Amino acid sequence: MANLAGQFAIAMVGAALAFAAACGQGEVTPPFSREDLGASSADLPPLGEPSSGDIQLEMIMLTSPTPARAGQARHGGTLRVAWTGPVIRLDPVTTDYSTFASEYHAAAVGSHLFESLLRWDEDGAAQPSLAESWKVSPDGLSYSFELRRGVSFHDAAPLTARAVSLSLDRWKLTGSTQASIVRKFTPNNWLESPDDFTVVASLQQPMPSFIDLLSQPHLSPYVMTEEHAFRQARRPVRDLVGTGPYALAAWRSGESVTIERFRDHVPRTEPASGYAGGQAAWLDRITWVNVPDPDLQLAALLAGEVDVVDGADLTSYGRLLDDQTVRVLRGRPGGNRSVVYLSPASGVFADPLARRAASAAIDVDAAMGSMADEELWSLCPSVYFCGEPPYVRTGEEHYGGLGSESAADLLARSEYGGETVIVLGPSDHPWTAPLVPVVAGALRSAGFRVEEVSADYLTFGGLLRRSGNYTALIGWYGHWAGGSPLTDPTLRPSGRLAPELDSLIELRNRYAIEPDAELRTDLIGEINRLRLEMATAVLLGTFDHMLPVTRDLRGVGLFALPYYGNAWLDR
Repeated sequence: MANLAGQFAIAMVGAALAFAAACGQGEVTPPFSREDLGASSADLPPLGEPSSGDIQLEMIMLTSPTPARAGQARHGGTLRVAWTGPVIRLDPVTTDYSTFASEYHAAAVGSHLFESLLRWDEDGAAQPSLAESWKVSPDGLSYSFELRRGVSFHDAAPLTARAVSLSLDRWKLTGSTQASIVRKFTPNNWLESPDDFTVVASLQQPMPSFIDLLSQPHLSPYVMTEEHAFRQARRPVRDLVGTGPYALAAWRSGESVTIERFRDHVPRTEPASGYAGGQAAWLDRITWVNVPDPDLQLAALLAGEVDVVDGADLTSYGRLLDDQTVRVLRGRPGGNRSVVYLSPASGVFADPLARRAASAAIDVDAAMGSMADEELWSLCPSVYFCGEPPYVRTGEEHYGGLGSESAADLLARSEYGGETVIVLGPSDHPWTAPLVPVVAGALRSAGFRVEEVSADYLTFGGLLRRSGNYTALIGWYGHWAGGSPLTDPTLRPSGRLAPELDSLIELRNRYAIEPDAELRTDLIGEINRLRLEMATAVLLGTFDHMLPVTRDLRGVGLFALPYYGNAWLDR
């Protein structure tokens, strides 16, 4: 019976992958020679049909590691990562809410392919990456970056100031919160290149947060080649070329993304810390495979067919702890936030009383209990995460659900006229799928007319393209994608995820230019109060990133997204 169930699950995965491939773009391969990168993408066999009852997710020929002492970092091997969602876009600049899956995939893969002027260390502080150093003018209106020399792109083109300037210009025109802040405080022609290794950025007003904005690991200002950086900001780049420790080898739409060690990468000399310092690409290859079934993901890990499950079912935490074949890594405590976005474009949630009714109706305990083992989640009234700065509780009386009776009273005083509220969420991600019925049931208890729509990530991504396809959107974000007003996805003038409140945008802008740390905390308190009081989105709980891995995987970074830049296989 177990074998039949396994074969059925594999067949379903194959059908999902075939459907994604039929709907998406074809295989993408880089436009440059990979002679020095290791095995070519032609060596990657396709997903095979199971030959027995055993689980066979993807048969990949492993490169024999260089002999080394046990526990010592070594070159070689293929790291196999199972995750959820077909890869629709990988361009880290243009993935902004094309789907939540694409955003995550682009950030996860892009952190290995690309570098930026500045990158996070393991504590989330900005450190030099492609910048050798930088200077700030006495009036705070000019930042001069000296670039590293001898750095080349994966296609052998040298790093130049022009490539950096074009990349920053392209990034500035996109929809991220960081980019919108930079647009606010810089002139149109904000960059100059006095020579091939100097980039000067001009501001209209001193902005102490400028360095932080340029170092964020999500929707990042990564540096691309001149050809790609010159492309319009909304047109995605497919054949990604960066300067990072790994280079793109193959991208099979709906199936997998493979990157290979870039042997001409020039690492920094400082010790590695997070994304910063000397990045050593020990692995020959990293392959991410789309596996939309959470049970099959874990079965493949326990069978040794994959090395990592990124996005594993959080309710399996206790069971995985007891399994001697895997290790369970945990990221920053409370580093992820579950949220219900209330779309103002629908009309229903343009009314603040209707939004407050929705927030009052949703029991956050019940919601979080449905998605995660109790050891992995907690309640948190702080918009920007609990237990560490910037931790404020202002407005917490509006957090946590006041109950269906209070919700019904608020709804009766609103302008709600019985319109259908569409609760939309991905059905094939265990962090979101359980929340759809819980949220829908809570809204019904308050008196909303509700329709539940749970769709696979490919369909979900298509539905996201029109705001009329959803009213309440189930989602989540990490501290690396929304942990401060500089990256908060609801504090940008898009109108897709949250109502545009001028007061909140103004507080965000004041935060960006405020030099005093105490006053910045006060501004966060005001943002916290307004967001909870006006229910711009329903904050649920926070949860840890659980990453189950095989016991021979070492050096994985969980300071932001899972990062394998310095990881190796001890086998």
